Amino acid sequence: MRSVHEAEPFLQMALEEHRELHHQVDDINRMFEQPPGEIAPDEVRALHARMMSLRDNVSKHFRQEEAGGYLEEAICRSPTVAAKADSLQKQHQELLELIDRVLAAPHVVDAPADVWRKSQREFAAFCKRLLAHERAENALLAKAFNVDLSSID
Repeated sequence: MRSVHEAEPFLQMALEEHRELHHQVDDINRMFEQPPGEIAPDEVRALHARMMSLRDNVSKHFRQEEAGGYLEEAICRSPTVAAKADSLQKQHQELLELIDRVLAAPHVVDAPADVWRKSQREFAAFCKRLLAHERAENALLAKAFNVDLSSID
């Protein structure tokens, strides 16, 4: 089994995209840790902008996968991963709908505390699903490219 450092550019690109998505999620989660009523208006606007950026990046990432990106390369290398790749791609629309629901909530300073907490919960649910999705993709890629990804985050 090869290390990730010996892997093809397709795999390295995929892993870098996943790391970037994880960093964005972590950044937004840190912002959501602030209690309702203690976040300044500019911080609320920044939170919403970061969620929009994450949504755009997730959407771009999914479009790339669906248009013959690295998952297609993985299937070419290991046809046994085709069913799992198809299953993962079918999750894309649901994940986008989850983040869209969070983005639709009123992100204003004077939003009631229950609205803020609901947004926190919905974003946490989105994160859980997205990160599980990305871990499953990483496992599929590790199998198809015959690499050990245990040393990466």
